[in-house]
Amino acid sequence: MTAPTPRGDRAHPTNRGRLCTKGAISAELRTAPDRLTTALVHAERDAAPTPTGVDAALTTTARRARDPGRARPGRAGLDAGRMAKDVDRALREIVVAHGGRTEDEADAYVRQMVGERRYVRDVY
Repeated sequence: MTAPTPRGDRAHPTNRGRLCTKGAISAELRTAPDRLTTALVHAERDAAPTPTGVDAALTTTARRARDPGRARPGRAGLDAGRMAKDVDRALREIVVAHGGRTEDEADAYVRQMVGERRYVRDVY
């Protein structure tokens, strides 16, 4: 297989046709002989991963992402719902330990961050 040579867009106002390193070598990356051709997929959360073709793994990932009943993967591969609770609890503990506030004051502070729409921006 011959991969097309990547080219930049000379009309682009930022890079004026230049490619970043990743873009410049993307053809090499796609055709490298030691390139991974399988993915490891967990059939269930605690199951051992099994080798799966990349196309099948992408299909599985897309199906899982569209399933509203399934936990969403979050940052660092964690369940986003569980992670959000852990992050929220850690934030409150930090406000108490390093902000010199009581637990009630920490709760009020976090509620204030939410009300000011700072929680997601500042925490995540």
